[in-house]
Formats: sequence, C-alpha cells, structure tokens
Amino acid sequence: MSSRLTPLPRPLSRRPPWPPSAWPSAPGRCAARPDAALLESCASALAEGITGAELAPFAISIAGLLPSSITEHADQVDRERSETDISPVSIIAAGLAHVVEAAERRGLDTSVQRAAHAQMQRSIDAGHGDLDASIVTAALLADAAPAAT
Repeated sequence: MSSRLTPLPRPLSRRPPWPPSAWPSAPGRCAARPDAALLESCASALAEGITGAELAPFAISIAGLLPSSITEHADQVDRERSETDISPVSIIAAGLAHVVEAAERRGLDTSVQRAAHAQMQRSIDAGHGDLDASIVTAALLADAAPAAT
C-alpha cells in the first residue's frame, strides 16, 4: 500500500439510525448517493499515480465518518443551528479549493466540485464562514421556491 495514504483507525462512528434500505428515493427527497464523490476521488487518485487498490482502504476509512456526519448535519438543519467547534465552512471550502486545483492540474473535470465550492463561498461571503457546513443547506433552502401542495 502506498505510504501516501494512511487509513484512519476504525471504528470511527456510530451506525446510522436507519438502514440503507430506508433511505428515501422519491424525486425531491434526499437520497444519499456517494457515487459522484467516489468516481471523482478515483479519477483524482489514478491521475496522481495511486491505484484503486491503494485508494480503497483510505476511502473506506473516510466513509466510516459519514454516518455520524450525516446525523450531525441533519440535527443542525432540523434545529436550525449551525455552530461548530470543529470545521467551519471556510475551512471545508479551503480544502475543497485545493482538491479543485489538484484535479485541474491533471486535466480532470471539476464542475461538480466548483459548484459545491460556489455554494460554500456564497455562505462565506454572507458572513457565515465560521459556521458549520449546514449553513450551506440553509442558504440553499432560503433561495428555494415553496413546495407545491
């Protein structure tokens, strides 16, 4: 395994409070799909000379963070709170900017990452850079038209 990637220790988080089979899949509902991130991370790794086999353990350890992150994000959104003492949206956006730069140096399409970064930057520009990433969800909802009943 490449010394460039070190898997995080396991276990990292609790199990999600619902099984994947219970995730909503109807149009307009939040259907958690990591496919795009997986495809992009594989392309970036391969472009940097890291094999899929080398990436897999690292990606699996990162995926172990998702259940607690999703639960935390959902709680922040439901409570309409966005405080954080860990990673404010400004830090997350800065990290994503580095990912975009690295991918572009290798000639990869970064349109999805750029769109995500633009939404984060909107929240930062509005003075919310020190808040949790859930502020981006709140900003997206603020612009959304009310759902038809």
